[in-house]
Amino acid sequence: MVNIVNDSRVDLIPNSFSPRIVIFSSEEVNQACKRNRLSNFASLLQPFQSIPKVSVRHSNYASIIRPSFPLSFIPAERLRDEVNEIGREDDSIWLDRSINKILTAKNLSKWLSESSHPIPIPPTTGPFKLKEENEWINESILQDLPEPITESAPWYNAFLKSVLDRRLPTVFDTSSHPIAALIVVSTNDPEPLNEFAKLYEESNTSGLGWPNVPWLDTEPILRYYVLLHETTEEFDGGRQEANQLLQSVSRAYGLHCGIVCMNSEKTEYIKRQRALNTDPHFKYDHSHDDTEGRIEDSWAQYQSEVDEEGNEVDPNQRFGECMAQEDILGLKVFLREFTIQSLVPHMERCVQHWNESLSASRKGITGRLFSVGRKYFSKPDSSGSSSSYNPTMRWYPYQSTEFQTRRLADYAFMLGDYKLASQMYEYVRKDALGHKAWSYYLSSTHMVGLCSLLLVVPSNQTFQNFDPYSYLFDPAALSQMSVFDSLRITLIYHEACKSIGESKCMASSLLQMATLVCARQTLHWMT
Repeated sequence: MVNIVNDSRVDLIPNSFSPRIVIFSSEEVNQACKRNRLSNFASLLQPFQSIPKVSVRHSNYASIIRPSFPLSFIPAERLRDEVNEIGREDDSIWLDRSINKILTAKNLSKWLSESSHPIPIPPTTGPFKLKEENEWINESILQDLPEPITESAPWYNAFLKSVLDRRLPTVFDTSSHPIAALIVVSTNDPEPLNEFAKLYEESNTSGLGWPNVPWLDTEPILRYYVLLHETTEEFDGGRQEANQLLQSVSRAYGLHCGIVCMNSEKTEYIKRQRALNTDPHFKYDHSHDDTEGRIEDSWAQYQSEVDEEGNEVDPNQRFGECMAQEDILGLKVFLREFTIQSLVPHMERCVQHWNESLSASRKGITGRLFSVGRKYFSKPDSSGSSSSYNPTMRWYPYQSTEFQTRRLADYAFMLGDYKLASQMYEYVRKDALGHKAWSYYLSSTHMVGLCSLLLVVPSNQTFQNFDPYSYLFDPAALSQMSVFDSLRITLIYHEACKSIGESKCMASSLLQMATLVCARQTLHWMT
């Protein structure tokens, strides 16, 4: 039986923990993207990274149709930079820089102009009546009274986006680690097959394209090979030759292959295709300016207002000007096929395999609860004699049971299997408490709370017994909290609770978070 999960109110949570896909691309691929004023292949895919109506199978073999399945694309060089950035900059410095970048004179002027509107003033005369709740109402002007403020302030929305977009890989959160790799080569490369071989070596398990850190396990990463083809002026746009090359790639690397055609706009091939099209349900707008305007909107909202050198970007700059509507449709089809035919089945197989393996090593969930091992849950092992935790480096090696359990939990969470994820997070939480692995303990506690929130919402249970504060600010490790990580997860909790009309339960948590940030900021300024 297929169940349809349709609760867009808490989409922020899965979007904030979407599977990360690393992109290894050739220089010709980047050049093809730059012809559209886009820096790389990840920028090209960004507007289409939410895949609609994806069916996933959970650990109980139930099939769930998710209304959207978000993805997150990142260039390989950016991933290496993010890992190198860890620990180099104090959270307070990043917060200061982020706030200063948001609260510019340009932004403030824009927000004030957009929000300025006259506020109706109730008249001093008229047929008022007193309600039982002691409210006065003028029946003749009910429609003129201002509506209660329900939207967030624009500066807050900008800051929220800045915080959620900053997702550095961490040792304790494997959802921030890459799930898959796209290896992208252009048909314009002099020797595409050799370029695929080169990028294959870079993206291999021990390849130099990955960050050189011992806590990143690249063994289970799915590798998907993409052939990028820029439409030519040939009669078929060069597609026959490109498809033949794709077959060679498939024979060399397997079935996880796909092709993306782009930069067809203004070519003779696309003009002929449109002229030959006779399907009345597939309409094209032949107005050149209008077509460019609609296509540009796909990328404009994702572009930064400043470039990599800090210079302000021209707001009238056009993006995707070489992309035809057919190219965009092809991008969407490619990403959907990649997701439902390769990525999701890969993640499902990983969850099934790891769940069986870990159940055996832990005597299974049932055996663990009702055997001698039950004592482990009631009282953590303070001796830590069997721990693989490295207290000096503060991480578990990826061969350890704790790391693998956390990875299973994160994969289950990304697939929407919140019940299994919650159980696995609880295992990690208990283990980490016994080993005094505070970052793992805190992160797992946060995720247990999110699972509880997501399990409550679809069943329409009350929030009477849900206390966000107990998950966000566990007294066992309050002093070990990272300011940024705590701020990010607190904002996620707040937005999720607000979206279902329960923001009042976040009052104490927001106050505690503000106190924590102010204390750290004050300490930073004093030093």
